[in-house]
Amino acid sequence: MTDFAKGSGAVGIVYVSLADVRAAPHTEAELVNQVLLGTPLTVLDSATPGWARVRLPDYEGWLTTAAISLGALPDPTARQICVAAPSTTLTVLDADDVPTGEPLTVYAGTQLTLAPDAAVNGMEGWVLVTLPNGADALADPAALTLVEPDYCGSAAAVIATAQAFLGVPYLWGGLTERGIDCSGLTQIAYRVHGYTLPRDADQQLQSLTTSVEGNTWQPGDLIFYGHQPDQVIHVMLALGDGRVVHAKGGAQVQVQSMDPAQPDYHARSDEYLGARRVITVSEGAAREQ
Repeated sequence: MTDFAKGSGAVGIVYVSLADVRAAPHTEAELVNQVLLGTPLTVLDSATPGWARVRLPDYEGWLTTAAISLGALPDPTARQICVAAPSTTLTVLDADDVPTGEPLTVYAGTQLTLAPDAAVNGMEGWVLVTLPNGADALADPAALTLVEPDYCGSAAAVIATAQAFLGVPYLWGGLTERGIDCSGLTQIAYRVHGYTLPRDADQQLQSLTTSVEGNTWQPGDLIFYGHQPDQVIHVMLALGDGRVVHAKGGAQVQVQSMDPAQPDYHARSDEYLGARRVITVSEGAAREQ
């Protein structure tokens, strides 16, 4: 059992495949975010039994202590792979490399460490990964992408990842195929391909510096709506030809048109706040080659 008596300042990682981040230390509190296996964190407050307020790379909130392992941190020198499919199931191995019969489901955006003897040439066959608890597991290479320190994917790749979530129900604070919100979708679609975006739509708008004039959206651009810049309430991913993919509140992830003449027009009563470009034209062309 992890000892939380150290209180604030202790560091660790998320120890489960998916953990809910709450606004207060109880299970009925607002879901403000979710966090994936292996995510590093710092404990800010552990005075409430069974709960810890933590600082994540992009958020703060309350996690159950059962989801946290203190003292363990990802090895920054180890080769990483990222789950690119909405989810995939790992086959966990015991000390003798025999399947334990306890599969583990992990979700898009989760980074896993390649085991030292993992075969990565072409990523053919099963890939051997090491879990945060030290156990090895077999992963399906079709669901993975290698994490390259100096490489990020193209707009087309980001869009393909976002569209893999079509039909996923909207969930405020959600981050996975079990339920996802608008900014969670854009964050994960970009994270899979090497880009780091903040968690919330207002943070994404404020942090991205390349503005798009008018509605001259290119594939991969992020389109924001709200009441004013500090009250952003929705973000969508441009597909080109006036179409977008987004996690629609009260509905699901879907593709719609921004053209009022189209039957699937996405009408909004709030204000268009502008668009931001994550990938420049030159970058996108280079990454397609």
